[in-house]
Amino acid sequence: MSYKHLTPESREIILRGIISGSSFTEISKMIGCNKSTVSREIKRNGGRKRYSCHQAQKRYSLERKKSRRKYKLLSDETLFRIIEERILKYWSPEQIVGRIRPDISVPTIYRAIRKDLFEKPEIRQYLRCKGKGNKRNKQEKRGKLTGCLSIDHRPSEAGLRSRIGDFEGDTVIGKHRTGVILSLVDRMSRFLFASRLQNKDSEILAESVVELLKEEPCCTITVDNGKEFAQHKYITEELGAQVYFAHPHSPWERGTNENTNKLLRQFIPKGSSMKKLTQKQLDHYVRLLNNRPRKCLNYLTPSEVYYGNCNCCT
Repeated sequence: MSYKHLTPESREIILRGIISGSSFTEISKMIGCNKSTVSREIKRNGGRKRYSCHQAQKRYSLERKKSRRKYKLLSDETLFRIIEERILKYWSPEQIVGRIRPDISVPTIYRAIRKDLFEKPEIRQYLRCKGKGNKRNKQEKRGKLTGCLSIDHRPSEAGLRSRIGDFEGDTVIGKHRTGVILSLVDRMSRFLFASRLQNKDSEILAESVVELLKEEPCCTITVDNGKEFAQHKYITEELGAQVYFAHPHSPWERGTNENTNKLLRQFIPKGSSMKKLTQKQLDHYVRLLNNRPRKCLNYLTPSEVYYGNCNCCT
């Protein structure tokens, strides 16, 4: 029989059992618990002669209150300011703990937020929302690309994330196609480059890819099978980096880019318009992401990893 806490009603039944002269076993069957639970309850509350269900419940409530853990966060104003400052920079509680305060637990920070203990009540809006379930893949009906090199031929260094310069590319679309964001993410460092586009025109996109990466070490670029990447040969000629295409309906082959786009959606929620989004605003969001520590990088930031290892690819 599993252990459970006694309720006020259970204690009243215990008292009635004592008055009627019932044994511990008989009382335990009436309330559905082990007889040892009844024995301990009676003994620690005055025995059969002095047992009071009301006093027993009061004692229980006080003990429960005393047994609750005391959290350092809840009494340290300096720590509160540090945590609040990082959350307002869109750091997650896990990133805060991993980077600067390993002595505080992640649930403790969330608990403080839920209890509205921070000075800024709007602090919750800076936390990243949980994503929704994956939707079924839709068949591509816009035709097929030609002259594409499959990801199967991509150098092993790119798959191993052993160097800077292996990028994954994709686009983020605004509501009713009100704008497009080109995102390029370095696989090793998770460093993000992004550009605001008016549409998914392949020539405009290719020029943007070249503009973003022309001064950067660039070895390979892995993209999906969207027609916006139709000018991949131009990109290869201008950057000297081969463009590889993932298999159709296989977003996990570009998982770094998919995950980064989800992080970007914290600032530009799915289904929102991009009519008023400027490149300056987008650059601000990109800086926030590139300077936020990542668990997968042992809580270094993408900027620290990218610029700490930014040698020309070989």
